[in-house]
Amino acid sequence: MPPPPSPSNTSASSRAVSLNGPPSADLPSSMSDLEMNAKAIQDRISGLMSARKTPSSPRPDSRVSTSDSLQLLDLQGQIERFQARLDAAEDENNRLRTRTDGAEREASSRIEALVAERDCHASRVSELETASRTAERSLAERDAQIEALQRAAEQAARDAEKVKLDGEARLRDAQSMLEDKEALVAQLKEAVDAREGEQSENAALLKAKNAEIAMLEARVQKVSGELEEERRELGGHVDELRKAGQETIALYEERLSAADAKRYELEDMVVSLEEQLRTQARPVSPSTVARQATSAVEIDNEMLRDQVQHLQKKIGTLEDTLEDMRTANEHEDAAVRERIKRYKEREEATRKELTEGRQEIERVRKGEEKARMRIEELEEAFRENTIALENAQAEVETLRNEIADLEGLAAAAASNSAGELAPRANAERAKLQEEVAALRQQLAKAQAAAPSAGAGAQALEEELHLLQEDRETLQESLKRTQAELADERAIVEELRVLANERTTELDTLRKKLNRDGSINGHELKAPVSPSSKHDMAAAREEITGLKHIVQELQKENAAHTQRSKVLESENKLLMSETEQLREDLKALEEDVEKSLVREEAMLTGEQPPSPSTPSLDDIQALQRSYKDLKSKYETEGEQLRKKLADVEMKSARQAHDIYREDELEREIERLKEKVSRSQKKSSKTDLPLPEESNGRPPSVASTMSSTIGQSDELVCEICERPGHDIFTCDLLKEDAAPPSAGLMSSSLRADSELICEDCEERGHTAANCPHSLDVF
Repeated sequence: MPPPPSPSNTSASSRAVSLNGPPSADLPSSMSDLEMNAKAIQDRISGLMSARKTPSSPRPDSRVSTSDSLQLLDLQGQIERFQARLDAAEDENNRLRTRTDGAEREASSRIEALVAERDCHASRVSELETASRTAERSLAERDAQIEALQRAAEQAARDAEKVKLDGEARLRDAQSMLEDKEALVAQLKEAVDAREGEQSENAALLKAKNAEIAMLEARVQKVSGELEEERRELGGHVDELRKAGQETIALYEERLSAADAKRYELEDMVVSLEEQLRTQARPVSPSTVARQATSAVEIDNEMLRDQVQHLQKKIGTLEDTLEDMRTANEHEDAAVRERIKRYKEREEATRKELTEGRQEIERVRKGEEKARMRIEELEEAFRENTIALENAQAEVETLRNEIADLEGLAAAAASNSAGELAPRANAERAKLQEEVAALRQQLAKAQAAAPSAGAGAQALEEELHLLQEDRETLQESLKRTQAELADERAIVEELRVLANERTTELDTLRKKLNRDGSINGHELKAPVSPSSKHDMAAAREEITGLKHIVQELQKENAAHTQRSKVLESENKLLMSETEQLREDLKALEEDVEKSLVREEAMLTGEQPPSPSTPSLDDIQALQRSYKDLKSKYETEGEQLRKKLADVEMKSARQAHDIYREDELEREIERLKEKVSRSQKKSSKTDLPLPEESNGRPPSVASTMSSTIGQSDELVCEICERPGHDIFTCDLLKEDAAPPSAGLMSSSLRADSELICEDCEERGHTAANCPHSLDVF
């Protein structure tokens, strides 16, 4: 007699049922069928027992041996019929089990559909989070651009105020510097030349500002396109990380299901062996066989009832949790919509501020044009005054010569015609005095009408102020780069700590996988599956990739520190040159003042010119040396600005890479939390329930299985080349096996292309990069 069927098959099949599915409609009908079959089996057994007690045929008592043999034949026939009926009952029981299995499979399919819907909602929430982060970054970049435009507008306002102050200073200084005639004419000519050069410089500056505005607008458009591309790339990375997490969850569930199946097989084997030992130890009568069959059917029925009740309870709890998750998702969607609305309002405000900044720049440009026209008018008046001064100087010289001649004639003819020459001399002297008074009036008018007499010295002072402001801006940019370097050092330390944490997590995961599962008091070691080995290798490769990234960041940090030191030395050199220029300017002003005093003394005739006073040639030589130093300083300042722009661009790109790594790390942490939660749930559901009277523990657990799709094209996040992922990158494993022919050809094609190190685009190098002046 075979042993009764084990309930392990139904329990193993019930593991494919999830906890979210609805109850099956065929379960009550199957239970009623089982009860009817049990009653029918009991009736048949009772009928057989009653038929066994009745005699088979009325034979005489004299023929005992013949009647015994016939009775044995009848008994054998009855046993065979009983066996056939038992086989039929077992078939009926198997049919009922198949029906229950079908109902459970239907429930599992419905539960899987609900799980897929839940995963879809989770993916939607993650996409909204990524969109909000990209919007925040774009808003920060636009705020930075608006601040830069505001600083430019303030700088233009300061320049206009400085021009106004310079004009007032020129008006004050013109009266004291117009008394020198000959030297003043030469200095005014030099000032006119310098002013023409300044006009050309102002025109070039206006053109440069227009080009800068156009470049900023083009950069805004480019940055918006790059942000859109970055958002799409981040979405793809998030999908890849999500798929990787789902793969790990599926592998873990497969391992759990394999261990459970093996345990249940061993339990079934132990039960079957015990039943075989019992059947071999003592003969089994048909009545005991029938009782065992009925008891087995009753036990199966009870177990099925318990399982159905347990599944109904779990389904109810899971429906409650699903409803809670739906409400939470609705709240999160509302919050995300509100946040997006706020971001849109901020974007509109930034656009308005940008338009106001452009209007302010336009007003500043108009003010500069008006100032240029005013400067041209003053220069024209200055030219007219210089011509009038030259004419006055010539007339004064002629009058001096005539006075000298008249004095000589008066001294020679004093003895002869003193009476005749006296009235004539008095008339000529009065006439000359009138001419001198008229000339003095013209000189006073020229002094009042020449507001730009000291244009040369004032231009030098203005240029010196500009150089000082450039030096201050360079110092501020140097401080910013130093602060960014400190931030990068802190980020590198955080990445190092994170790598150490990952190694510890890997060790704990390895220990957890090496633990043994206990079955009936005995320790059974589950074999390590290839999927677990693959997970361990993938984790190691991920840690090596993070270490490689940390090393690259350390190298870039060292390069930035070296560059900051070079910039500090160059800044000190520029400061020393600025001090020297200031001293030269002071010396030049002193020489100009001395020359003015000397010329005044020569005109008044008080004292002769001292030989130690510098001449106009010395002043012109000093001005030329100053112009040379100025051009040198401007070239060095332009080089420093370019270097600072390169440093800021690289630091911004490095910060962008660090933000990207942080987002990937956060996504990995979320996936790990999901895996740990699923592990906790599976460990809770895999705990054995209290044993029944027959000693066999019922298994009521459920696992979730999900099909994971892989993307058609993989892109490595370390070298950013298509055809492989970060776990199979050649940069992480130098002694790895060679890739396939297709991947080899694609990598060779990618290496053959030119890649820029600054903007990371293909088709050109860093020396020919069109975005070398851009700051990201």
